[in-house]
Amino acid sequence: MSIVRQLLSRLPKLQLRLRPNNKRYTVTTVTPSLCLLPEPAFESQAPRPPLQLDDLPPELLCLILEYAGPETIVAAGAVSRLLREIVAASSSLQYTVALVLAGLQDGAESAPSGDRLRALNARTASWRSFQYRDRLNVDIGSGAYRPCYDLHSGIFFVGRRTAANLPIRTLSWLPLPSVQNQLLGSWQSLPLDISIDDFALDLRQDLLVLVEMLIPNATMVHIHLRSFESLQPHPKAAEAALTMECAAVTVHSTIVVDLSGKHLGLLFSHDHQARSDHDRICVWDWTTGETVFAAILFRALPVPSPSVLVVAQLG
Repeated sequence: MSIVRQLLSRLPKLQLRLRPNNKRYTVTTVTPSLCLLPEPAFESQAPRPPLQLDDLPPELLCLILEYAGPETIVAAGAVSRLLREIVAASSSLQYTVALVLAGLQDGAESAPSGDRLRALNARTASWRSFQYRDRLNVDIGSGAYRPCYDLHSGIFFVGRRTAANLPIRTLSWLPLPSVQNQLLGSWQSLPLDISIDDFALDLRQDLLVLVEMLIPNATMVHIHLRSFESLQPHPKAAEAALTMECAAVTVHSTIVVDLSGKHLGLLFSHDHQARSDHDRICVWDWTTGETVFAAILFRALPVPSPSVLVVAQLG
């Protein structure tokens, strides 16, 4: 109590004079700064160690990797034995990586990921050994020009002539049987407003590329960028048509066009029967019309993927 009294005695005092009795009163004020309280006593505790990757349950790590993406899944398995074991035990994670390696997209099917992974692995093994499960003979009909064809999304496309020795003015296509649909579709045709020597298409982008027919002695190749649905100039193309200069066309000149993503490749062979110094290859970004690559003296498959150009020099 003596300590409390000493503290109170040191507090500031305020004198008030109250009337009419003229009595004097003393008021003691207490400020928060003078309220001294003892500090609570805490028991000493050792600092907690930081959370480690091994402390998380495998189910949570698997879920995190599913949201991370295929590149992260592969990288995580390369730097951590724990993550590598989790990926090896998860059919869902393996399926995600296998899709990217195969260049495919998930079809949003309801089948379990394990069943989809087995089907994908079987498909990959068949392509590596080129062992197809079945053979189908299809009559392509009259007027089909065999060098002018494409296979896209399970649909066979071919250019047709109205009669022998006449230009290609029609594009026909036939949906082929698949695992999901065993029925063979029926032929459909689309008349073209120009004569062509070759074409390429990407239905995901609604893009149809038409290479105008080469005319003897011409020195320019014209490539038209159309919408497959409307045959009008493609709305995402900066230019309705691209052009490439070439040597004077002969009866032995040929053209090959290929398409992957936004890259469009064209190979001009001045004489398909022999190597020529006038052969030329050109790759564009078809959305902007800018030339990405151009060279001569090459025979190549222009664009097998959006980021790879394979060229082979002969002689």
